[in-house]
Amino acid sequence: MKEATGEGSMTIVTIVIIVALAAAAAIVVGIMASKAKQGANDADAAYNCSQDTNGNINCTKKTS
Repeated sequence: MKEATGEGSMTIVTIVIIVALAAAAAIVVGIMASKAKQGANDADAAYNCSQDTNGNINCTKKTS
């Protein structure tokens, strides 16, 4: 009986650890995605882009 209780407790601890790791990974991925989006927006804000009639996109760097 003691062994079954111990195994059940270890299973619960393992599940809690896996859930905590998954939550931490989700937070890290969210932060990385946010920083990547901000970096892309900052880079995009530095250029004036236009599309010609052939569908080509032409960009020129904005002057300060």
